[in-house]
Amino acid sequence: MLPVPNFQSDDYVLMATKKGVVKKVKLESFANKRKSGIHALTIDKEDELMHVSLTNDSHDIMMFSNAGKAILFFSKSIRPMGRLARGVRGMSLQKDHILVALISAIQKKSMILTVTENGYGKRTSISSYRKTARGSQGVISISTSKRNGLVISSSLVDESDDIILITSRGVLIRMSVSEIREAGRLAQGVRLIKLKEDEKLVSMQVVYL
Repeated sequence: MLPVPNFQSDDYVLMATKKGVVKKVKLESFANKRKSGIHALTIDKEDELMHVSLTNDSHDIMMFSNAGKAILFFSKSIRPMGRLARGVRGMSLQKDHILVALISAIQKKSMILTVTENGYGKRTSISSYRKTARGSQGVISISTSKRNGLVISSSLVDESDDIILITSRGVLIRMSVSEIREAGRLAQGVRLIKLKEDEKLVSMQVVYL
């Protein structure tokens, strides 16, 4: 769901699928309401829409995979398309890896918070991520070691924000971003929540204050 004040703007709707395909459509293309809905994206078999955001040509785009990789590129490198188009390759993913996060307008926040399924995470300065060509595998965002497991989410944060973590057993905790140590891209991070043997971290939501 995207809250939209009006459709008369230079913004685009940016969509990304779990297999790393991205597509940019003028926001005004969705202005006409239809009871049956409006077709927004043609999706390949076994793929699915995972993330949607508003963007414009002054924004940078970041994409994150569950394998601990991140890619940063200019929004302008994605050409605008019609609603029925498939999209283009945003990030190259190896077999069995999927996209877990899509971020635009990164200049509004200063840090990237990344969390993993085994309850570990870290915050890293945006300046640590160099721009790469759209469609590449990107750079390491966090180590997906046996200790950490796969990445479940990455988000823009500041020290003043809080986050909510939810586990597969339905346990929920809230903590301040300032409690999480800042570390470089290659670091493994710190424990955010202690999990039981058969429990995984499944979701992270930022509470912007």
